[in-house]
Amino acid sequence: MKAAERRDLFVVLKEKGEPMTPEELFRASGHSQESVDQFFAELRELTSTPTKIEEQRRRGGQILLKALQ
Repeated sequence: MKAAERRDLFVVLKEKGEPMTPEELFRASGHSQESVDQFFAELRELTSTPTKIEEQRRRGGQILLKALQ
């Protein structure tokens, strides 16, 4: 997928309406191996103040991401 076809991570989480794993969010937002750095940069921005997404840690090490607003 090209950069123009990638979707905003926050929008993807809001539309889903429930927590997603980082891997699910990566795929649903249209990122690829070539855009891994961009994915994590956007994720860092969303988790820094003011926080727009919440990270939930589950048993077994599973991480889920959830939109806060």
